[in-house]
Amino acid sequence: MKKKNGIGKKGKAIKSSMAIAINPSIMSRILPEIPIYIIILGAFLIRLCHLYCIIHNDPNYLNFAGTDMDAYDTTAMQIVNGTLPKEPYSWYPAYCYFVAAVYFIFGHNPVMVMVIQSLLGCITCYIVYLIGKEVFNKSVGIIAALLCSLYGTYIMYSAVLLSPRLDAFFTTLAVFIGLKAIGQKSKLYSLILGVVLGLSILSRPNMLVVAPFFLIYLLIMVKGIKQAMLASLLVIAGIIMTIAPVTIHNYM
Repeated sequence: MKKKNGIGKKGKAIKSSMAIAINPSIMSRILPEIPIYIIILGAFLIRLCHLYCIIHNDPNYLNFAGTDMDAYDTTAMQIVNGTLPKEPYSWYPAYCYFVAAVYFIFGHNPVMVMVIQSLLGCITCYIVYLIGKEVFNKSVGIIAALLCSLYGTYIMYSAVLLSPRLDAFFTTLAVFIGLKAIGQKSKLYSLILGVVLGLSILSRPNMLVVAPFFLIYLLIMVKGIKQAMLASLLVIAGIIMTIAPVTIHNYM
């Protein structure tokens, strides 16, 4: 009898695990998202193929001497080794520290930087999908993500040691978080938006001109003068908090 009870309990456990595995509610959430998953996977494979073909066909591709890539590579290694000169940054600091973080984890490996940039490109495509879905509808999001995944310039910049790949990621992320800050009416989202805008500015200083338009949009879209002002102040605080260390470094 004990054996039968044990078998019965195991049988129930197996049935329950199978029920979880094929839970209709889970499948109903996964199946509609399959198109975007295919697009993201395709985007990653395209970028990896592009990187492989360039390196395979050009033995000197990773010889950065005399190029802007050499400057980023050298600055990143100085950051890792703690030998960065105490002078104003000559290159976009956010990208220098991004490359330095990859070097710190994986060693001096520019190819790994390019692989991670390819991943960032895929994440950017997904964020574009979310923005299109949020502002318009799912179909628009899918089309936008597909166009983003196939955009030649984005594919090219995934395989170089230059900042535009990081710029596009932070800018796209800022737009998405800005939409969330308005929709969720969250103070945390407003602060995060400021931090992301700050990172975007450190990655591409031209974004400093664009940042005020985010504030204007918040002031218009957030209901209530006090709430709108608070959201804008939190964004400004996030920006200042992010760029302050670089500003202090440049003027010390």
